[in-house]
Amino acid sequence: MKIAIIADTHFGTRKNSSYFMEQQRKFYDDKFFPYLKEHNITTIIHLGDFFDNRKTVNFGTLRHAKECFINPIVDNKYDLHMLVGNHDSFFKSNGDLTSTKLLFDDIPNITVYDRAMASTTMFGD
Repeated sequence: MKIAIIADTHFGTRKNSSYFMEQQRKFYDDKFFPYLKEHNITTIIHLGDFFDNRKTVNFGTLRHAKECFINPIVDNKYDLHMLVGNHDSFFKSNGDLTSTKLLFDDIPNITVYDRAMASTTMFGD
């Protein structure tokens, strides 16, 4: 199985800068998704910090993130596994309220991990 790993997308960076949004769009449209298609990669792991601002998500930024990242994932049936980063969590001390869980967890091919998980089988239990 081939996977793509991506992190720190920081949608909404530089105070929701339209310049940075356009640069992100070019990257996803011209590089990232064509590469996945060309190499038959169907699973993506996002290592956190999907959004830039931990307290608010700008509506323009949300639309941008959905149009250039989430919609292609849904449309092409990629499996996306998202870890919650510190910029995605409203509280600094826990993952009780996260933007990614609230916005994307109900999408069937997107799994958001907002808690650390330990496997006892991993340690030969």
